[in-house]
Amino acid sequence: MPAEYALEIGNLTIPLEPQVIWLMVVAVAGILLANAAMAARNLAIAVGFTVGSGSAVLLIGGGLAATLVVL
Repeated sequence: MPAEYALEIGNLTIPLEPQVIWLMVVAVAGILLANAAMAARNLAIAVGFTVGSGSAVLLIGGGLAATLVVL
């Protein structure tokens, strides 16, 4: 393992310690986990809305059918 690490961007060299590298890895992992959680939440909302809308259509349609049968 090299004794020191550095982030090189063009002519700019930024020395990094291993603790900083681990912090960057953990931060990126946390961001990815948060993105996955938000995507799962959005999917759950979309599925719930779709199923709820379908249930409402069936409920209203069933009510109309029952009304027509009674009449």
